[in-house]
Amino acid sequence: MGFSPHPTECALGLGRAGFQITVEQATFERLQSHAKPLVDTPDSVVNRALDALEGLALEPDDCPADTKREFADAVVYPGRLPDLKHPSAAADGSSEVWVVDPNRLPDLKHTKVLAASIGERPVTPANWNSLLRALLVKAMKHFGNLGHVKRLCAIHLVPGVKDDEGYKYLAEIRISYQGVSAKVAANAVVALAQALGLSLQVDFQWRRKEQAYWPGQRARLQLPSS
Repeated sequence: MGFSPHPTECALGLGRAGFQITVEQATFERLQSHAKPLVDTPDSVVNRALDALEGLALEPDDCPADTKREFADAVVYPGRLPDLKHPSAAADGSSEVWVVDPNRLPDLKHTKVLAASIGERPVTPANWNSLLRALLVKAMKHFGNLGHVKRLCAIHLVPGVKDDEGYKYLAEIRISYQGVSAKVAANAVVALAQALGLSLQVDFQWRRKEQAYWPGQRARLQLPSS
């Protein structure tokens, strides 16, 4: 199974138990240009293209209303949301920032927070854990109910000091919370900020690692105040 086109049209075999599709010569040549010699098959190239499509959101005006936001882990181009007429500025002043949907966050493994603020107040050090700690403190002081805060953020919280099983103590509110991944922390941060009606802005970047969702890309997570 490989890239061996017919003079006018090409059949792509998708495995012994799969299907065979016919594409135009020009389409086949485009696929062929993205293939890794001696590694890729037609199926693997098509899957890589589909992965790229499913990782991007369509521009709102380009698709029917009932199919908007259908793509998993949507990431949208700057300037393409109704409330973003121009690209947002990054923490260092550049404009190459993409805005992520706070309710459908992509994989945040291997990300580095560049700058963060809650209610226009900077969070330092700028990282997912600091954001989570800050919002847990604000939520406990505002709601005063551990059970309610747990339901809001879906984080394991216990009263008092607990220093095993990955728990960390927050002396200011006398509770311990269990350490979580960047995406779980970010989802909790979004949920708590929304519940408190606080604005949130986090500029971050995927590290240049093969396992990262988008190596080297900068993005922004933001929420308006309510």
